[in-house]
Amino acid sequence: MTETPPPGSPHGAFGSGDEPGLPSYPGTPPEQPGSQAPVAQAPQPQAIVLAVRLMLFGAAISLISLIYSIATLGGLKDEIRDALETSDTTVSQSTVDASFAVAIAFAIVFGAIAVVLWLWMAWKNGQGRSWARIVAT
Repeated sequence: MTETPPPGSPHGAFGSGDEPGLPSYPGTPPEQPGSQAPVAQAPQPQAIVLAVRLMLFGAAISLISLIYSIATLGGLKDEIRDALETSDTTVSQSTVDASFAVAIAFAIVFGAIAVVLWLWMAWKNGQGRSWARIVAT
């Protein structure tokens, strides 16, 4: 028992043109690498250029502030000791050293985060990312 296709149905795939009398439509031509001209980018608006420069300036100021904070931490141990002594707390040298280490760690971590965020926002705003304009405001 052989099955035959119903009358009028093509034997091959749809539009294959292997049946007499049916037109064959060519497929789309394959894309050639480099066949399209590169799209020229529009120049950045002056407001974006200025914003990126100001963000880079903000990163520089944050870095200078970080360096200044670390450089002036020398007198912090005495200030910590004086603050703990005036609050009638028994002060050991290890307590002062631990407080000093925590202060240095906070200064470095938060200063570095500030610098990295300024640079990242400047980079993404320079690329024209709309979400970066929202985040940076």
